[in-house]
Amino acid sequence: MKYNITSFPVQKLPASKKTEEWYQTFEDECMTFPRAKHDDQVDAFAYLGMLLDVMIEAPTKEEIEEEDYNDELRTSGFNSTGRNRTSGY
Repeated sequence: MKYNITSFPVQKLPASKKTEEWYQTFEDECMTFPRAKHDDQVDAFAYLGMLLDVMIEAPTKEEIEEEDYNDELRTSGFNSTGRNRTSGY
């Protein structure tokens, strides 16, 4: 199965994680990048983003349109021959 970025639900960081000991340091490092002396966490985060970019290919406009069409076809009550599933007409 081919995965793309739209296949995964968007998740937000829970508010409780923002109170963790590491979070403030990470946020400070991100906010002062690239002028700060310490940027190890930002570098690691950037590499993670670059890795995801290589692993997950963004869908083309045509793929998005085809997926939307197939979703609409599935929910419309008609099959691929144009017939209604219930009545057959």
